[in-house]
Amino acid sequence: MNRGQSVLWFPEGTWNLTENMLMLPMRWGIIEVAHKVGGQIVPMAIRYDRKNKKCQVKFSHPLYGEQLADYRNGIQELRDVMAALRWELMEEYLEVTKRKNIHLSDFEKEKEFLFCNKYLDANGKPTQLGLEAINKHIEVIEAQHPQPKFSETSVASSPDIKYSGRKIPENLVDGFFPIPHEDQEIISYEIDQINKLVSYALKLSHIKRRFRIDASRFVYLKSHTYYEGNPFTPSGRPKKIPLILHYDYKNDDQILESDIDRDFFGEIGYLQNGHIAKARLIFWFKKEGYIIHLGIVDNILTVKKVEKSGDPTWIPIYKLK
Repeated sequence: MNRGQSVLWFPEGTWNLTENMLMLPMRWGIIEVAHKVGGQIVPMAIRYDRKNKKCQVKFSHPLYGEQLADYRNGIQELRDVMAALRWELMEEYLEVTKRKNIHLSDFEKEKEFLFCNKYLDANGKPTQLGLEAINKHIEVIEAQHPQPKFSETSVASSPDIKYSGRKIPENLVDGFFPIPHEDQEIISYEIDQINKLVSYALKLSHIKRRFRIDASRFVYLKSHTYYEGNPFTPSGRPKKIPLILHYDYKNDDQILESDIDRDFFGEIGYLQNGHIAKARLIFWFKKEGYIIHLGIVDNILTVKKVEKSGDPTWIPIYKLK
């Protein structure tokens, strides 16, 4: 950049595999670099159309000067702009309802139609006629919201997960920060415990592949494995999950022959008492991806859902009901 060249930067730092977030929390390094070299950031959103083998790109006005002076506000502004660009791409190329066409009156009219034609009762619940209509269109509904092939209703068989002894710092700050060396042993122990749930998830989902998180391969850098602190809500109350561990192991200097077709990364969220509250564990093998969702049910950390990559969305394989 000091030589006047442009740099293509992906500030999310990973794949966005969420169901409802246009943009993940972004690393503010792009703001810092642009500010130090006096450069400008041109926001860009990309959408890949694998079916038609096309790529759509959308740009916005550049950010520069005072907009980059405050790193935290600058990265939030950049995230908002890029999220808007992504939505505009969706409006243009996907069958989504455009924002300008959404009116509350439309929902009220539809609800009134269903009520007047006896599809809904006075409480807004489906009547017998409404249930019959749903059953007639069940194939369409299932195509839009596929049901998992496997499920459980109890956590009784979930493996016992031991507490690592983790303590949440009293002076926890908001934002991203490196992991202290003394925490690495705690993280290794927690990953060993989580791997019990990974094996359990594979069994529940009838997945034949062998996945395991190898904490010894973690790269403890801000761009790979690091903490994210978020101790308070906007109203100033303590957050239920004040600390998140983002982990990743692969970088250009550490790729082994066995890693060429596989990758793993994810996030682990901690409660105020240091216990694991939830986790999103992502595994890729060749062009096939899996997400294992962990969460607390009946005071037990267990497997809540397992998904497999599909086209165009993720397909649920297992779900705890």
